[in-house]
Amino acid sequence: MNYFSGQAGNSIEATLPFSILETVKRHCQENLNPFKAEWEKAGQAPLHEIFKDLATYKLLGIQKDVKVGGQGMSYQTHLEFAEALGHCTCPSINLAVGVQTDIATPALAKYGSTELVDNFLKPSINGDLVACMGASEPGAGSDLSHCSTKAVIEGDDLVINGSKMWTTNGAQADWMCLLCQTNNKHPILNKALICVPLHTKGVVRSQKLKKIGFKASDTTMFFFDDVRVPARFIIGNNKRGLIYQMEAFQEERLWVSATGLVPMERSLNTVVEYLSSRPGRKNPELDFQHKLFEASLLSAEIATLRAALKTATGSDFPSIASNSVVSRLKLQAGRLQRRVFNWCCKVLPVNHPDWLTCHQHLLDCRLVSIAGGSDEVMMSFIGKELLKNSTQA
Repeated sequence: MNYFSGQAGNSIEATLPFSILETVKRHCQENLNPFKAEWEKAGQAPLHEIFKDLATYKLLGIQKDVKVGGQGMSYQTHLEFAEALGHCTCPSINLAVGVQTDIATPALAKYGSTELVDNFLKPSINGDLVACMGASEPGAGSDLSHCSTKAVIEGDDLVINGSKMWTTNGAQADWMCLLCQTNNKHPILNKALICVPLHTKGVVRSQKLKKIGFKASDTTMFFFDDVRVPARFIIGNNKRGLIYQMEAFQEERLWVSATGLVPMERSLNTVVEYLSSRPGRKNPELDFQHKLFEASLLSAEIATLRAALKTATGSDFPSIASNSVVSRLKLQAGRLQRRVFNWCCKVLPVNHPDWLTCHQHLLDCRLVSIAGGSDEVMMSFIGKELLKNSTQA
């Protein structure tokens, strides 16, 4: 019995065509969940196969314009797909799909030339190519204005030197959306986003990095040694790459917030079912009243987050969703996941068959407070908005 999931009219899943929603759930249960242990042991999932299957249902370009190969639907509908994908018990898949749809390709969809759209975006939407994002560096994580990878123009080409780390999908990716410097001027207006085919001479990718969470996610480092690509592979304006990527981070933050809703509810349901089935307890509502009250509070917070995500991604998205609004949602999502999974681990006994699952969720969800900008960066955005509003009052 599902104690805490919202009714169809309340869930952000509700407006997605029912057949698509059920298809996503069934696809997770039949084609993804049975292979979780195998993929985590291997340290990666077969992304080309998985993406091709999802592309069969037109799910990798829901929110993208029809002109670039997408479905032309609202971002809210895309976020409903993200929530439905939470039925996949292997969170590495949700992360990989989010990179493909909400991190590596948004700028390309908005600002890319016809050539780049045809060669990189459309094949990614069709599941033929796996994309990755080259943003973080050893000295530039949440603050990408300090990234040092450089692209120098030589004739009609760009020559790239530098490195990138924490690259999700890196072991299998066919191309990278690379953020790098193009000049030594203003730290905000000196960067470009470049489509880099990863078979290009001079591109070196490391072995997969070992992690305590997201074990089926292939994460690598990349090194660029005089990598030469055509200058026309720059996405849009060659000075606005950082600005383009900051726009894309808005979508990433919403994605990671939405994909955690179903796992949180599933874990709460597991705990309540455990409490209600304890032997010798004739009235669980009274015998475990305090724990049920705690579960109810957490359930209310999950429902509030779901409603807020729906509001923030309404018909006017992204114009209506300011940086501070999305920052608040992402900050709340990361901290709420930690509290929910931590509480579930405390209440469930260690010998419960689902305790390890809750514990793994607790490890995995730490990334939500890092990916797309750390909690501290989110609080910085919110603080600046508060100061701005106070001076205008």
